[in-house]
Amino acid sequence: MLQLKTLLVPWATAFLLLLSTASAFSLMKHDTSPLFTKSFQVHSLSTANYDTMLKDSDTVWLVDYYAPWCPHCRHFAPEWERVANFYAKTDKVQVGAVDCTKNSEICNNENIYGYPGVKLHHVPADAEKSAMMPRGARNSKSVIDWAERRMEEHGIKSGVNLEDLTTHLKNFRNDGVAVDSGDEELVNDQSLEMKYKRLHDAGIAAVSTFQNGFFMGANVLEGERYDVALRWVEALAASFPMEKNRQTLQLLVESMKTSNHWNHADWKVLMNKWKQLASDKTFPSNLFVSSEDESWAFCKTYTCGLWTLFHSITVTEVKVSKKSVTQPWKPSRIMAAIRMYVKHFFGCEECREHFLASNPESIINELAISDGKGPRAVAFWIWKMHNTVNKVLKKEQWPSKVACPICYVENGEPISLDPVRLHGEEIVAYVTSAYAHDDDEIYAMDAAYNGTFFALWSSTQGFNAIVMVVGFFALMTLIYQHTLMAFKTLLLAAMAVVASARQARDNSPLFNTEQCQVRTLNSESHAAMLKDSSSVWLVDYYAPWCPHCRQFAPAWEKAAVFYADKANINIAAVDCTQNSQVCNNEGIMGYPTIKLYHVPPESSEPVKMPPQNRRNTNTVIAWVEEQMQEHGMKTSADTEDIDAHIEKINNGCEMGTPTKPDPASKAAEMVLDDQSMEMKYKRLHDAGIAAVSTFENGFYVGTTVLEGERYTAAVKWVEALAESFPMAGNREALTMLSGAIKKQKKWEQADWNILLTEWKKNATETSFPVNLFQSSEKKNWAFCTTYTCGVWTLFHTLSVSEVKSESGLKPSEIMAAIRLFVKYFFSCEECQRHFMMANPESLLEKLAESDAEGPRAVAIWIWKMHNKVNKVLKYNQWPTLENCPTCYVNDREPLDLNPARLHEEEILSYVTSVFGHKDTDLFFLDASSNGVWKASVSLMQRYRSVTMAALAVLVLLPFMLRSKKYPKTEKTD
Repeated sequence: MLQLKTLLVPWATAFLLLLSTASAFSLMKHDTSPLFTKSFQVHSLSTANYDTMLKDSDTVWLVDYYAPWCPHCRHFAPEWERVANFYAKTDKVQVGAVDCTKNSEICNNENIYGYPGVKLHHVPADAEKSAMMPRGARNSKSVIDWAERRMEEHGIKSGVNLEDLTTHLKNFRNDGVAVDSGDEELVNDQSLEMKYKRLHDAGIAAVSTFQNGFFMGANVLEGERYDVALRWVEALAASFPMEKNRQTLQLLVESMKTSNHWNHADWKVLMNKWKQLASDKTFPSNLFVSSEDESWAFCKTYTCGLWTLFHSITVTEVKVSKKSVTQPWKPSRIMAAIRMYVKHFFGCEECREHFLASNPESIINELAISDGKGPRAVAFWIWKMHNTVNKVLKKEQWPSKVACPICYVENGEPISLDPVRLHGEEIVAYVTSAYAHDDDEIYAMDAAYNGTFFALWSSTQGFNAIVMVVGFFALMTLIYQHTLMAFKTLLLAAMAVVASARQARDNSPLFNTEQCQVRTLNSESHAAMLKDSSSVWLVDYYAPWCPHCRQFAPAWEKAAVFYADKANINIAAVDCTQNSQVCNNEGIMGYPTIKLYHVPPESSEPVKMPPQNRRNTNTVIAWVEEQMQEHGMKTSADTEDIDAHIEKINNGCEMGTPTKPDPASKAAEMVLDDQSMEMKYKRLHDAGIAAVSTFENGFYVGTTVLEGERYTAAVKWVEALAESFPMAGNREALTMLSGAIKKQKKWEQADWNILLTEWKKNATETSFPVNLFQSSEKKNWAFCTTYTCGVWTLFHTLSVSEVKSESGLKPSEIMAAIRLFVKYFFSCEECQRHFMMANPESLLEKLAESDAEGPRAVAIWIWKMHNKVNKVLKYNQWPTLENCPTCYVNDREPLDLNPARLHEEEILSYVTSVFGHKDTDLFFLDASSNGVWKASVSLMQRYRSVTMAALAVLVLLPFMLRSKKYPKTEKTD
């Protein structure tokens, strides 16, 4: 009875809420309105007209860089209007303003680290940089005095009479500037509605700190700022209200750790993916999907939202449970994270200065003394800080005497922060009741705010599981009763829920913007380059998917900039994935490959750069100069101080995508459930793409003919796939290719392409999922974003394969085929070299000793190899401790490959569960991707005899039932 009551309470509550005639509450719009909208004298600057201002060197420009949410910016706005009005008499000085929340790129380029920021441009007229007004008193007189003094130093006259300044400012009246009206007075701090609104605003504020705070005044997050940002996200993951929300924030922590260098574009991609994944994991639902551009629930300004967040994380006393993914932080440690966040990322300059002055590092040590008593000391301290700010901004102290009469000593005087007039315990209790959150209390407001369906989905996961099970059996019953057509319709609807968009493969070429000095060559321009013996050409042959090519790209661009003004030497690059014929003719067997042409001018053969000279820009330049000097040639470049010259190079050349590992894709891999049906399907799909890509591209890297040792290695590779690729239908298709390749021992690339086209067409009949081998790496991958990821997926898939057949390959034989493939056909030169060094032939003999035990030894070895590569590329070790806590000895140290810290049996089990495949598991995901009809046809083709028997029964069943219902009777007289 109690269980029934527990189940019905949320439904009954939601029903009553739905019957309510009025909305639960209305949202107050966040105050993002720009200042000076009614001003006749202050010019509002944006990306549309800012460059025009920069080019107008004949005019002095005074510019205020501000944020509408910043209270000091709003207080300073009337003063700025006075400045503009004072200079309205002259056309030699113009006054402007930039809203940094709407024009972040402008403010980042101007290095605006705090608001308001005032800059003077074009003093003197040929000045390359603007002058920043020093901190201090900010009023109209101090601004004008400073500007006039700077202009006078450079012999510039503004054309205004300073003797009139005091009189002018005194008589000036301004009604055209918006000021902050403060936050709305609370009605009932402890009501469910207000508690929900504050939790909602804490979520918006958290997301805003990630989206805007981290990149204030900068386009890159690295170094000390990265460390502070990571500590801030970790603090939220440890202290934000509700376990589900902390789990979601921990996903962001793990994603963030995948790189210690984030540019703004990559961070936005990561944030979008994280918010998408967080949408159904938080409570209330969609908590972190909001942003400060949307409506706040109670606050009107970002500062209010931030104080709400500070209160929320300082009153939370996290209790560790089995579901906990983080350990609770000590209160003083949370306060330290708040302090560091304000120091590095809070844009209101004056607020920041006041906060840091009131919170020296010594205060953290004092608060730490009370850590053993829970959050009381820090919660009380944040309350005092907030009310100190309220006093400066002339707002009322919170809570009021009416709201909490027992919080203060009653003596008939106005309330204050005098310690002798405060009841500290009562204040902490009141703050906790306003900002602490309980799941059961919040449910009703979540249902009213986001809708009953979303609230139920977010809060009743167990109930959802029951519904899904019941729904499954109901679906099976309907299928039985309403024929195959009903089956098709219902399954299509069900599959729409789990279908997901595939990630596009990252095949964008490098050096692809106008700022790049590296010249991009194609087949035509490459042919012209070969004929241009009057110039020296240095050419990089690369593939966009190659991680070492991307890491080398910035060094190559710097070399191009170094030689940019030298007419006799050119730096270029060829994308071999787009110009395979060029690279094959050049005999490019690995990426990146560097060649030097026309040294000496009459030479018909290029010189290949040794791998050791590709380390950095310095080694590249040194090698070029050495080669030219040997032949009496000079570049006229100044090589005496290369380091100093290179250090200054930053021309804004975009390298397609970052040269560092793709953090967004790594984040997605971390947050998705490795063992889900969806992920298993995606990995099988990518293994298929990778297999086809090895046939189409790998076999012909650097050549147009497959013969000799390369032919033998190719045959063994196809045979290995035919024996160990998942699912009998797929192995049948690969066996057809294995037989076809053996018909001749020499394959021209054109003939091979014809064979592959015909094979892919025939493979559709047996492959499962449908069209598995129809894909190619030019089409979309399902999960991976690079060819290297796809190849590792294929290696894992083969290594866990345990095919039961007389002709099945032994695990060590599969490993031998993988080794031969990498040796002959994997074109990332440095990857290939590392792999071969780590996998000598002697290793195969050692692995062969364990063949009788199944794929265990090879699967673990491939797993270790992959994680060694992850370490080199600064990826996280996979799986993470969160994904597989039983895989490692949990001693709170960072994960590594130390055998003493690994549970290899658990790792094997996890890897097998991720990369092992069964036909029955994947049918539904195949249907979601390729359509129910094609998936059903594929399944029926694989089981023709069973299908025919089932159809025969369906045809005969009505007659059998009719005969049973109306039995024959003998005719009687």
